[in-house]
Amino acid sequence: MYHTLLFLHVLLAFTLVAAVTLFWALILGTRPGRGSLTPAAAMWLGRAGAITVGISSIGVLIFGIWLAIEQPEYHPWDGWILASLILWVIAVGTGQRAGRSFQRAAIDPDDAAVLRRSGVQLQTVAAIALILILILMIWKPGA
Repeated sequence: MYHTLLFLHVLLAFTLVAAVTLFWALILGTRPGRGSLTPAAAMWLGRAGAITVGISSIGVLIFGIWLAIEQPEYHPWDGWILASLILWVIAVGTGQRAGRSFQRAAIDPDDAAVLRRSGVQLQTVAAIALILILILMIWKPGA
């Protein structure tokens, strides 16, 4: 059971990182004056990425907690797991806000620059939180 849970947890983590990478590609590909994507293509990719992030982030959470319960050497209340859960909430929350900011920027050209800047800042926070989660998952400080 452990190997199956670990496989699913890691697979979904890779999927999550891939989707966040897609969002960064969208951010770069839709820059004003340098847009290499049509708005329709960007919206389609954004929706696909959002669905992927939703499924993978929930799956990573479920299988990660299940692993912590399943393995006798780990506990859901271990410090590195709690820190990962807090960072997960930060990553998901700021990522969602970034997505809404970019959607509004596509609709409202008057405020697009401010909304894109806000979206980039929020997406940066989400990406940093995700990187910190990966660091905690790899090195498991205190475990």
